[in-house]
Amino acid sequence: MLKYKNSYVIEDLKGTHWYFYFEPDEGINCIIKPIDEKESAPENLVNTSTDEFSVDIDRDFIYLLYSDINNELNLLIWNGKIWSKSPLMKNPINGSIQSPNIILDNGFVHITYEVNNKKDNGYYLVHHFWNKSKWSSYVVANSSNKIPYFLTKGSSGLYGMYIEKEQLMYSNFNYTSNSWTKPVIIGNARDTDNPFIYMNSANNSIHILYSIDDKLHYVRKTSGNWPSNNEQNKILFSDGVEYPNILFIGGNLWALWYSKGFLYTCLSADNGDTWSEPFKISSEVDSLSICNFISLKKPEFSRTRAFYHIKNPYYLILIDDIFEPHSSGFSYFTFYINQIQQYINQLSNSLQEEKNKNKELIKNMQKIESYYKDLSTQYSLLKNSYGNLLRIVDNLKSEYENIKKENTALKKELEKANSGLIKKIFPWSRS
Repeated sequence: MLKYKNSYVIEDLKGTHWYFYFEPDEGINCIIKPIDEKESAPENLVNTSTDEFSVDIDRDFIYLLYSDINNELNLLIWNGKIWSKSPLMKNPINGSIQSPNIILDNGFVHITYEVNNKKDNGYYLVHHFWNKSKWSSYVVANSSNKIPYFLTKGSSGLYGMYIEKEQLMYSNFNYTSNSWTKPVIIGNARDTDNPFIYMNSANNSIHILYSIDDKLHYVRKTSGNWPSNNEQNKILFSDGVEYPNILFIGGNLWALWYSKGFLYTCLSADNGDTWSEPFKISSEVDSLSICNFISLKKPEFSRTRAFYHIKNPYYLILIDDIFEPHSSGFSYFTFYINQIQQYINQLSNSLQEEKNKNKELIKNMQKIESYYKDLSTQYSLLKNSYGNLLRIVDNLKSEYENIKKENTALKKELEKANSGLIKKIFPWSRS
């Protein structure tokens, strides 16, 4: 089980780790660990906070957003030297604040949260955006039940998914238009579902993992419209899924998730078209049944999922470290050769099928090429015939002009002869 749902590890530009966590009756604490030095003693930053908080980093600035015991949002900013409290905009909807989240993006600030409205008892997903000069506020969605949501940075704004009125929706906030796009339905979901959602923008695609009914779903959006058939919604795992994550490493996609005390993974070498069979990630801990979920954040990087083992307060299993050969985390990872080999065989079969298709395409191309040559020959003959016809037409035109001139000359001679004949017949006509 998870002790508390929110904790964060921030890695700054100097490589120093900042660990933020919540303790009952204490609030939000921070432990700092510089490179090659011992960690500091815990420092209490806020003693009036709840466990609803979020942290992000942008260059040398760390932003800490939290909800306090008076149900008010607060913002603390570390400027490289000290923490200072910053005022926030007025909430557009009054009510109970839940799931506050902050995302920094090169000077832009996004604050989102779910609020239970006091007036109509409805739930609203609210977004505040700081564009480096002013705040703007948006109501992204509303429902009669809670609105689980997930947001991540994209190349031109935010990508967002949420449940609204028994539908799992996708929308994105664009910096150019400063607005949210019309939402797209990804799948069905009950308003009572609490899915875990993760998105990653890699290789000109948006890759989405989400869990509903204990199943891990994968959906990919490429350039253009969304897939129009259910075949694009793949089921990768079916035995209880929490905290899915998708990484783009070494040209491959890796899907990772937590299930019943263990971390699992599977990979795709063709940008999500096919996936290997799932397998466990072995670690020095047999079971992670008691752990915290952690968001690891670095400057200029999207968040990466990690797990924290409670028995040893400083024992971290960082997912991004698991795949880095030069880190200590690599020793936690053991490949399951059978699953990988099966996937390689699967890819080989797919490759052979593509080769067979290519052979047929080559044959068809050869037929088309031969047909084109025949057409080209016929075209050359027609072109020559057309040239001959043009020459004949030119000759006929020339003959026509000559005949026309001869006719004119004959006409003049005829008129002259007629005039002389009339004078001979009627000589008195001279006077």
